[in-house]
Amino acid sequence: MVGIYGKDPFGPTLDKTLEGKTVNGRAISIRRVAGLEEARVCTIVFVAAVDRKRLAQTLAALSAAGVMSVGESPNFAQQGGVVNFVLRGNAVALEINPIAAERAHLRISSRLLGLARIVKDTLGGVE
Repeated sequence: MVGIYGKDPFGPTLDKTLEGKTVNGRAISIRRVAGLEEARVCTIVFVAAVDRKRLAQTLAALSAAGVMSVGESPNFAQQGGVVNFVLRGNAVALEINPIAAERAHLRISSRLLGLARIVKDTLGGVE
């Protein structure tokens, strides 16, 4: 299940794009979540822009639940998110924080890591 936490930037587009799609024989479902308890049951959560104080709390809760956090906010991955989508010119690029993935007990494939810019946490003491 893919969760969207915060203001949904996708509207019906994401639902239509993923309708009928499966991963390992399981249907992909999209769920708009209002709180962290709901978000913690998802496999992946897109974290819409939230204030900096709430972002740290959100990412810590998702990491503790083993959820992959994905965002598009400036410095999202450096602040503890796992995957961040960023614009590089006219293209969308990936930033991945392997330490954040490890904290959430997630493994990122080497092929995906090869496509991404690897970033480190700016969290105190974490590298």
